[in-house]
Amino acid sequence: MVEDAAAPGSYTFRPRYATEKAIADIAPREGSPDWLVREVAATRAGLLALRQNVCLLTDDVDPDAFYPRFSLMSSSSYQELDPSQRAVLQQMHEEYFFRSPNPT
Repeated sequence: MVEDAAAPGSYTFRPRYATEKAIADIAPREGSPDWLVREVAATRAGLLALRQNVCLLTDDVDPDAFYPRFSLMSSSSYQELDPSQRAVLQQMHEEYFFRSPNPT
């Protein structure tokens, strides 16, 4: 479901699992044993948590542009940053969602 990315120690979702909807749609085959149903549900929840644990999202139109994810401060990625980086992202988040006249 994930594969090595270009940067060492980083991973990316395989195209088949690149969206939250695709991950949410992961399901065991009908008639699977209960232990497998629970395991698939736990895996799906873990993958969704990874997918949502980002601070910046890529713009759909311009892949070189990014915008902050709503509530990015609650992600563990944000918590791992040094204070100066957190301050910059928090300011960007507040500008984008609360001060910008037309957030997308």
